[in-house]
Amino acid sequence: MSQANQPPPPGEQPSPEHEQTPDGQKSSNTRIYNWLLIILGVLFVLALGFLLYLWFSRPSTEAPPAANVTPTTPAAVGDATWERIQSAGLIQAGTSGDYAPFAYYNDSYQLDGFDVQLLRQIAAHLNLQIVINDIAFDGLYNAMLVNQIDLAAAGISVTSAREQVMDFSNIYYSSEDAYLANADSPITSITNPNDLIGKRIGVERGTVFESWVQETLIDPGLMPASDLLVYHKASAAVNDLVLNRIDVVILDLNPAQTYVAAGGVKLVGSGLNPQYYAIAMPKGADQLQTNINNALLAMQADGTMTSLIQQFFNQDITTPPPVVTPTPAPPQPTPTPQP
Repeated sequence: MSQANQPPPPGEQPSPEHEQTPDGQKSSNTRIYNWLLIILGVLFVLALGFLLYLWFSRPSTEAPPAANVTPTTPAAVGDATWERIQSAGLIQAGTSGDYAPFAYYNDSYQLDGFDVQLLRQIAAHLNLQIVINDIAFDGLYNAMLVNQIDLAAAGISVTSAREQVMDFSNIYYSSEDAYLANADSPITSITNPNDLIGKRIGVERGTVFESWVQETLIDPGLMPASDLLVYHKASAAVNDLVLNRIDVVILDLNPAQTYVAAGGVKLVGSGLNPQYYAIAMPKGADQLQTNINNALLAMQADGTMTSLIQQFFNQDITTPPPVVTPTPAPPQPTPTPQP
């Protein structure tokens, strides 16, 4: 047995190198190295996160990219109605064929009347063809709105409310309201709105007379709404008047005189609500409006207007009413409530 295998003398402790083998030292170093890697990895992740935070949270000094919007050019201002008329060489006009002498069907079942002939003369002055469509009065505005017609003439009164939604030519004729009663009715005279209280009143839908009764008698509470009967056509209202279903019909003076001449009704009042007639056209039809006004002035100068008035209104006049655009103040009657 060699000396190296002998145990140490009693009382002596083995030196450290005798306790740590090479394999144990290597294992300890490996653990330390792994911990260092873990710590470095954690520090790297934290540093990277901090840098990313600084990068994305910094205020931007660059302007945002411009939106990809194509600039729009303002639409050219023009008169689409007149352009359509010029392109077709034709005016599509509207009237209401139940309102003699402004518009009616003659013995040949053709549209005739003051407004009908007025429109034809205007088209001739403008070197255009014309088609005149018979449309219910309350449908004329909608027909213009959808381009079914380019303009309308049907005894149309100029009012401030209508001027908000359509344009008008110069006024070509002025008249007044009229009040019809049954020929055998005890009603003999209507001289103010109070005379209408307690009576059943017939009017054509969409006319100034409908709104006048509403504003003058119904809205102030002087007459119940049930006493106002609105008809699709003036002729239907007059027919009910003849049958004693209503008491009074309000309409324009010239058509009222035509119904009186036909029999069965009588004229019991007029002049409470003056009317000014003009040709209606779509809002913004400036060129069409100018051309229509020029034609009206030419017809005034060459005697055409006088001839039409004498023919259809039986007025023997030497000087026709001027073709102007007045601004009449709407009548504001203030009836006194009856007990």
